[in-house]
Amino acid sequence: MKEDPSSSSMTLVKLDKGNLVKVMDIKNSWVFVQAACFIPPANEGYIPIENIITNFEEVTPNQGFIKGMVSVFTKPDNKSEVSATDVTGAVDIFKRENGWAYCRFVGGLEDGWIKESEIQYTFY
Repeated sequence: MKEDPSSSSMTLVKLDKGNLVKVMDIKNSWVFVQAACFIPPANEGYIPIENIITNFEEVTPNQGFIKGMVSVFTKPDNKSEVSATDVTGAVDIFKRENGWAYCRFVGGLEDGWIKESEIQYTFY
């Protein structure tokens, strides 16, 4: 992510493929975005428009937002130990397995598994 809409501009932060960004403005071939940084402040800057992917079939997001409140499990199985309940908010996703996502949660909660269907990838 660049400070200004130019390839020669200073790089502010490197985003990984699959990071979520919120599009704030479009200037020619550059997009002004806010990175979905889950520990404030969120980074803002410019990325080339060709790096924006809106089709989740082309890339799997590695970040998301929990829909409602969920339980966190120690293994990708409903019958495994529950490590936390009534969890909500943003997550970083490290791996997926059989419809489950191994996540890191905002606020220092221990990493764990939630059902992938309980994660949304949009800001609304």
